Amino acid sequence: AEIEPFFAKRWLKVQLALETPQQGDFAETPPELGGLSLSGADVMVLACHPRGFASEASESVVHVSQCQPLSFKAKTDDAGQAQICFLPASLNKVQVAETAVFHGTE
Repeated sequence: AEIEPFFAKRWLKVQLALETPQQGDFAETPPELGGLSLSGADVMVLACHPRGFASEASESVVHVSQCQPLSFKAKTDDAGQAQICFLPASLNKVQVAETAVFHGTE
C-alpha cells in the first residue's frame, strides 16, 4: 500500500472579502467601506488528527472528535488572501480571528 499520499501537505488559499454592512431600519445613508483594510487578518486551519500509537497494546488511540487540533496559521496580505500549507486531517476547520473589520467565524 502506498502511504505517502496520506502524509502529503496541501496548500489552502483563503480569500477574505468585504461586503456592505447591513443597513438598519432608521439609517438614512448606506455605510461606507472606505479605509477598511483586508491585510493582517489572522487565519488559522485547525486539523484534527487522531493521536496515539497503533503499536501499543492498550486502547490509547483517541477518536478524532476528542483530539486537540494541530493549528496552522497565516496572516492575510494586502489583497485579503492567506496561503497556508497544512497536513490535512479527516476533520479540518478554518477560523478567521475577530477584528474591527471581521466577525470571528469558523
